[in-house]
Amino acid sequence: MKLSSPFTAPRKRHLVTSRRSVLAGLPASLAGLALTSPLWDRLLRRAYAQTASQQRLLVWYTADGTVPEWFWPATPGTLSIRSDRTNDLSGKSFNQDVPSGDRPGFILQPVASYADRMLLVKGLDNPGEHDHAPAVRSCFTGEAASGDASGSAPSLDVLMAEVHATDAHAESIFRTGVYGNRVSYDGTRDVSRPRGRDYVEPSWQPIADARRVLDVVSGVVPDNGNGDAASRTKSRLAALGSVKDRVAALRCAAGTPAAERLEAYIEEVARLEKLEGEAPPTTLPTEPLVDADDPDVLAAQSDIKRLPTVSPFVRDLAVTALALDYSPAVTIQWGASGTNNIQNGKLTDYRYDFLPDLEYPGAGDHGLAHPEDGAFQDAGHNITKEVATRDRVRIYRWFFSELKLLLDRLASIPDGAGTLLDTTTVLCVSEFGGPNANSTAGQHSTSDLPYVLIGGAQTPFQTGKSMSVNASHGDYLLTLARGFGSTETSMGVGKSLIDGILR
Repeated sequence: MKLSSPFTAPRKRHLVTSRRSVLAGLPASLAGLALTSPLWDRLLRRAYAQTASQQRLLVWYTADGTVPEWFWPATPGTLSIRSDRTNDLSGKSFNQDVPSGDRPGFILQPVASYADRMLLVKGLDNPGEHDHAPAVRSCFTGEAASGDASGSAPSLDVLMAEVHATDAHAESIFRTGVYGNRVSYDGTRDVSRPRGRDYVEPSWQPIADARRVLDVVSGVVPDNGNGDAASRTKSRLAALGSVKDRVAALRCAAGTPAAERLEAYIEEVARLEKLEGEAPPTTLPTEPLVDADDPDVLAAQSDIKRLPTVSPFVRDLAVTALALDYSPAVTIQWGASGTNNIQNGKLTDYRYDFLPDLEYPGAGDHGLAHPEDGAFQDAGHNITKEVATRDRVRIYRWFFSELKLLLDRLASIPDGAGTLLDTTTVLCVSEFGGPNANSTAGQHSTSDLPYVLIGGAQTPFQTGKSMSVNASHGDYLLTLARGFGSTETSMGVGKSLIDGILR
């Protein structure tokens, strides 16, 4: 591994088709739509373009790191993740029954089909304080945080958006997430930080986040909290229908591929509203099948027992925000950690209790990451290292199964001559990682942070390999920022670029 100076000039980016040339080739109805709506102006230009130029970033944050011996490949080099290993995680001995040679990369098995698009970099260390809040606050900024001192570097999503956000985007970064405010304390939810400002949490209300996206897409005035949900949904559908009626005009003006791309973008709105999928593309379904005001999803976003109900909605929402160019960067926070969720001796972090083979319900991220912790033993719970290992493998495998579904969706949406996945970088982030993570001695290790990068064919990163380095997490994040075109010369403790990551 070699570190190099970050002072080299950033790469030149592809030129975007000019607005004037696009509008000149459109019929009056479509040109009028583009002129009156910045978002549809952008979508029409994307549909018209033969090549995709927009880089996108999707951040996937999960708490409390990983189980390193079940995560990292055995050796660096070309990345191959076996898909033929057991999926049977039942019983109380699978951690011993699985041969030791089958354990490396086991957690990543759900995304094995995307190994050629993945980059794993082992040896990235955060030199800051080894505790929840400082580690979370620095895992995406590159700082070495200690106590309340977390430095000032902006997070990677902010640096990426500074390069790629335009006036046509509704938000430079779209942040969403679930349950973090229910299972953590202040500081352990601080992942994304704007330049010169304090950290920004998601709303922890994905339904409200979805309505915000839909309102911008359809031109509905943002809700002040007093609007009639049924009327607002009707207005959204009417706006969507007026666009669908113009797809045929685009097909005549720009050809079938362009129309198909626009139809795909429109379908993202329909999907978020859960409209009838079988309806012809130029007609408007009369009512949503399940819309963003669905009481079941609305309840699930606040009930930590119902993660499987709300997670598909969050996945679709993130993809839709990218597909519709609502934002160039999306950050999902799947909860947070740092709190012992114990009430009257009962463990109350129920987020993962839906997993059929979970051995210690209610323990959550924090309880399982702290086996043999005194607070749990005082409450009458002896969570052993063996139980923690098995349950954490089950949980992290589930998260990567969810990620696989998101990647499949990105790969199904046309963009330029390829798909949305081709121009999207997905970065999995967590604050802890390294040796003996399931032992009392290494509960808060910030060594070997388990970043996972999944980059499309047109992203600026080398993929299909695993690397071994000796560098700071700041060097890694700075390297990614430079790949996105940032001219930043440092990110916290990161002062050098890591060779072998950028194309």
